[in-house]
Amino acid sequence: MPSVFGLGVLLLLRPPRLWDTLRERPELLDATIEEILRYATVLQFGLLRVAREPLTLADQAIRPGDRVVLHLPTGTPAGSPTPTPSTRTTPTPPTT
Repeated sequence: MPSVFGLGVLLLLRPPRLWDTLRERPELLDATIEEILRYATVLQFGLLRVAREPLTLADQAIRPGDRVVLHLPTGTPAGSPTPTPSTRTTPTPPTT
């Protein structure tokens, strides 16, 4: 079974420019770890959740008690440097 650590190392080494960028800019380490955890999750088929309150996602009404599957590799957190969730990127440092 693959591990996130192993997949993360592979992602940094292919292509080598990602590893080189991280070595040259260590301030990107935290954002890189977050991106690896988002992109290289071993939970490719998502997590089952049950809605507690009504909400709407992508114009789809979700009622309390409805089951929802979260597909982690396609999600992008608010403010993420990843413009396209299905591609990996070298993160940029957060602005404060």
